[in-house]
Amino acid sequence: MAAHVELPMLAVAWPTVAQHEPDDAALDVIGEVLAGYRVGLLRWRLVDQLKLAVRVSARQVSRDLGSAFWIEATAVRGHTPQEMLDAIDEVLQRIQNAPPDAHAFAGGETGYLLDRIFAMEQSSARADRYAECEEFKLGVPCVKRWTESYTSLTPADLSAVAGRELPRARRVVVEIHPASDAPVAGELRDIPPGGS
Repeated sequence: MAAHVELPMLAVAWPTVAQHEPDDAALDVIGEVLAGYRVGLLRWRLVDQLKLAVRVSARQVSRDLGSAFWIEATAVRGHTPQEMLDAIDEVLQRIQNAPPDAHAFAGGETGYLLDRIFAMEQSSARADRYAECEEFKLGVPCVKRWTESYTSLTPADLSAVAGRELPRARRVVVEIHPASDAPVAGELRDIPPGGS
């Protein structure tokens, strides 16, 4: 893609399981392990260590009928989307080949849950959670069952789910290159060989 932006960007996405299906909770935690502020393996590798990116995010976007796992990164001036993709692949391969260590796992699991549990101090967030329980017929005690879907995970679960749900063969990669003549929202300029 070409877009009227200052810096190159990269978006990588995979189709994943529907909300509340097996693997959905693990993908939430994987997103936190990769880019959450308590762990952030991708942020550490791309931003802090290699200095390829100014920002990186990773998250499971859960939906009723099917979800998507997204990784997005914005390059440092002078670096390319391909460089960021190579580094992302390296970090993902490590998680797929071996479970994250205890620190990374605990940071990801705790980080994901704490933010959402503390948010439930607000009545609107509690109402949203109970409405979701009703919509998905999760039964009683719904919040306890929801929490246990995360606390029952192990580091090995994250590694297995990353291998199963985030393979290279099933992903879509979009490189966004700065172009002053392109619209801000971007336009398709090139499809690489084998792409569609």
